[in-house]
Amino acid sequence: KDEDDTNETIGREIENSLKRVSQLLETGIAENTNFKCTLDDLGHAPSANAGEQDFKVLLSQLISESQKMSEVSTRLTDGLRESQARVHQLNEELEQAKRQSLLDPLTSVSNRRAFEERLNWQIKEAQDTRGTFCLVLADLDDFKSVNDNLGHQAGDEVLRVFASTLFEHTKGTDLVSRYGGDEFALILPNIEITAAYNLMVSIKHNFEQMRVTNAQFRG
Repeated sequence: KDEDDTNETIGREIENSLKRVSQLLETGIAENTNFKCTLDDLGHAPSANAGEQDFKVLLSQLISESQKMSEVSTRLTDGLRESQARVHQLNEELEQAKRQSLLDPLTSVSNRRAFEERLNWQIKEAQDTRGTFCLVLADLDDFKSVNDNLGHQAGDEVLRVFASTLFEHTKGTDLVSRYGGDEFALILPNIEITAAYNLMVSIKHNFEQMRVTNAQFRG
């Protein structure tokens, strides 16, 4: 729900910025038309036999209209630049919101939605290119006892440390995600199953050496 609200708010702001650009362009076109009409009117200026004063008046009118058009052009340019900068900023905010929507808020690794999107893509990629990847599912043994005996804050810290351990042992295009509860899923492209197994053994050994919230927890 929060994600939808954020996207809707940013979407409205982008729409308003684009409307502002459209209004600026319409104003510029209208002012340019007016300027052209004024020049056409001035085209019926005094003939060469007219007096000096007439030409001074004509020159003054040309200078005045040119100044007006210059001011309009400056306002238009500044407005377009401002709108362009705002749209760019909003697009960045939209991208950031999208990235946040694919992260697990507790552990900061990818969430289940990101995992499922990546898995669908990875399967298709493997089918198209005959490539390989390994899918790893990992959970924490007796995790419920941590929450029961040490409290949920300790349980959350265990999840964060485990997620961090998984992330630190992966690289490149690997994906670490929290699948749900104490379950994590990893997608490891271009790796043999033996290498993937050895990686997880290394992660398990590393995690077992850690002390979390003053208690030794074995996963």
